[in-house]
Amino acid sequence: MPFDPIQAANAGEFIVAAARMYNGGKGGLTPNPVGVPQGYTVHSYIIMNDFLPWKSMMEFYGFIATNDEKTNSIVAVNVG
Repeated sequence: MPFDPIQAANAGEFIVAAARMYNGGKGGLTPNPVGVPQGYTVHSYIIMNDFLPWKSMMEFYGFIATNDEKTNSIVAVNVG
């Protein structure tokens, strides 16, 4: 599949949404879906443990969203 810059930019909106939802850990484990592109609904949250000896707690890492037509799903992970 060839690189599509428009598709890449659209996918980037989900990464930005995941970062906004994380908000430095202040959003909790199931934050409000802030910034999720129109036409998509968050239906699952990605919650993990860092597996670091000095930090052992569950945190929000991202989400899985599906479009309204239920023909496309996307996984967005906070990279910050």
